[in-house]
Amino acid sequence: MTGFEAYRIYNAIRLHFNTDFNAVKYHFKTNVTPSSFEMKKERYFFEKLARTYPNLNDLIGYYTSNFLKERTWPTEMKDNVYKDWKGRFESMSYLFSEDCSQILTESEDKSWGFTDLFKARNTFLYDLYHSDIIEIETLCLFEMMLKKRWLNLHSSQDPLGLYETLSSRVYKYRLLLEFLGIQPTTKMAENAIKVLTPILNCDNI
Repeated sequence: MTGFEAYRIYNAIRLHFNTDFNAVKYHFKTNVTPSSFEMKKERYFFEKLARTYPNLNDLIGYYTSNFLKERTWPTEMKDNVYKDWKGRFESMSYLFSEDCSQILTESEDKSWGFTDLFKARNTFLYDLYHSDIIEIETLCLFEMMLKKRWLNLHSSQDPLGLYETLSSRVYKYRLLLEFLGIQPTTKMAENAIKVLTPILNCDNI
């Protein structure tokens, strides 16, 4: 890993989150050049990063975790943000199960079936994320399990584009997680169904 490569990957992640560019599809390559890198005043930062995180997946994780915390400028990025993010994945099964329990609790007054959670116009899970009740990783894991993006609102239902922006962010984050080899296990899926099973019968309450 060189400083230029670290810079190129950073640029790919930046475009991935902020534009229609798909960093995974294009193998984290953009049209930046070594000469443009030499002009960057932050080049020493990228050279240091290349030494600290010589593994591609670690560097992608470092950038991704900081972008999720809105630390998008190179000098704003912090090692502890990446370490906290990485630590969450060591407890992902537990955290996902806890989020499923929270979803069940928050949906107790809803007359829904299980599949209603994932209908195209149901913002419930996204609202829970906005309220800091569940994590964005849980939204990504549900997308992986269902193999689809479910939120699809008309502009009149989302005039400020808040849900559209979040839905795009979840999708883009999911692509990076999948590239890093992070997938819901069969046990996680089974536990989610087990925890959320009461919702299946709530129409009969």
